[in-house]
Amino acid sequence: MPLGLAPILTPQGRLTLAPADDALAMPADLLQRLKERFERGHGHGLLQLGAGEVKTALPPVFGYWREFAWFEVGFQGTYRYGFILKLEDTSPPVITSNIQGTSGLNGWYESSVNVSWSVSDPESGIASSSGCGPAALAADTAGVTLTCSATNGVGLSTSVPVRIKMDKTPPVISGLPASGCTIWPPDGKLVAVATVSATDALSGLASIDVTATSDAPSGPNKPSIVITGSGAQAHTVQLMARRGTSYTITASAGRFSRKFCDRHNDMHGAAFRQVSRVA
Repeated sequence: MPLGLAPILTPQGRLTLAPADDALAMPADLLQRLKERFERGHGHGLLQLGAGEVKTALPPVFGYWREFAWFEVGFQGTYRYGFILKLEDTSPPVITSNIQGTSGLNGWYESSVNVSWSVSDPESGIASSSGCGPAALAADTAGVTLTCSATNGVGLSTSVPVRIKMDKTPPVISGLPASGCTIWPPDGKLVAVATVSATDALSGLASIDVTATSDAPSGPNKPSIVITGSGAQAHTVQLMARRGTSYTITASAGRFSRKFCDRHNDMHGAAFRQVSRVA
């Protein structure tokens, strides 16, 4: 696909046309007229913009330069022409990003993310830009940077980066009692039935909470449930082995992007046997 043409101001202050892959489309005959005139020199090109294309619909950046050109018809139909450089546009293009996704904590996103850009320059228009197309991100990432860069009609440039961190995968909780476990013997003593831990590969594990409940009373001097561990450390669960008692153990893991994952096991006691079931 051939490149379009956009007006570029050289360091020497001369206006020329240069290929640009993001130049706005123009009719082929208009593009050819401008190309031929500018190849003869920037004065001829400005004369064509200011005189030959007065009523032609032009992209904003060409319209801006058309305002530089002026002409008058003198004796015998001859043309005099010149141009005045406007000094009003001293600001680079304005670039803003639009990020759509479910945001969590600490700059993380917990869903797929769509990034789009708004690029504008009301004074001289946008001559060229790169990296400003829409982007869709679906894979978990510890951080990827997208950058939109643009140059306006008088050669001023700017770039805006955005960094996306995405963690859609919940923490992994392990260590809950396996199905079919048995607490034996039912002698009324505390037995360690689980060491519950969690991991999160991307945003990191912030904490893990482990609780247990029972359908039997638990006295302050002889508790039937004892849980040790705090923060993100592994938690050890001890339950009293006794007849006819049911326990429910619940584990919740919180990552630095957001609290996300909950699991629980029900432990039912019948006669001398207690089993664990993952809900």
